Formats: sequence, structure tokens, C-alpha cells
Amino acid sequence: MAMATINPTTGLTEKEFDLHDDLEVERRIALAQSAHEALKAMSYAERAKLMLIAARLHLDQHQ
Repeated sequence: MAMATINPTTGLTEKEFDLHDDLEVERRIALAQSAHEALKAMSYAERAKLMLIAARLHLDQHQ
């Protein structure tokens, strides 16, 4: 089974995505929880530095 993104204007399917099974959902939740704990342990300045790096990477990829 897949989930689809449908353009409401044209009715055309833009993209289809495979759904994850329960094991994959649990794995991703655990990964997100781990990332949350790591970020929570950082100072505001450390998190800000990471966000600036991420912003630069994003801009570099989309210019």
C-alpha cells in the first residue's frame, strides 16, 4: 500500500510514498527520541551553531 500526494487542481498524482511497517515506525521514533535527548543536553549556543550550519547547507543546495 502507498500514500499519494494528489494535486487538487489537476487531480494528478504528484508522488507516491511507501508506508512503513510497525517496526520501521518504532525505529524512527527511537531515533527521534535519541536526537531529542542529545539536543536537549546541548546549550542554546551549541544548538544555534548547528542550526546555522544546517541553514548554510540548505542554502548551498538550493541556489
